[in-house]
Amino acid sequence: MAFFSNIRTAFIRYKDFSGTSDRQSFWAFTFFRFIVAYILLIPGIYLLLKQIVDEVRSGRHSDKLSNAAPFATVLCSLAITFILFCAVPYLALRVRRLRSAGLSPWLVMIWLLPILGPTIVLILCNKKEQVHIPYIPKEKNE
Repeated sequence: MAFFSNIRTAFIRYKDFSGTSDRQSFWAFTFFRFIVAYILLIPGIYLLLKQIVDEVRSGRHSDKLSNAAPFATVLCSLAITFILFCAVPYLALRVRRLRSAGLSPWLVMIWLLPILGPTIVLILCNKKEQVHIPYIPKEKNE
């Protein structure tokens, strides 16, 4: 249940760039984004590439779309929409995670560097917490 509560918390705190987040919530949301996006993207790209390969092998180009092309387009569009939908919550989560690792939240701008930037930010987000996060007991439902 902690996995899904971490994802839910990331969406709830989408506009909260202050405070901190622990490693578990960061990696749960990162894993969730990765899995959902690729579950949608891989079949869509496969179907589109299959159509292109079939046209090249047949030696003729047709303007008519195959039956798989609309479904592939929908899958790829859903993947892109999901990635954009998660962009702001993920940015806020990265900022909070960098802050809890004792680093400047502005280091999230390294993400903009091609190829190497995201790798550096992910490594920095994996540091142990430097900021003391006070323990808050959960309320009992009675």
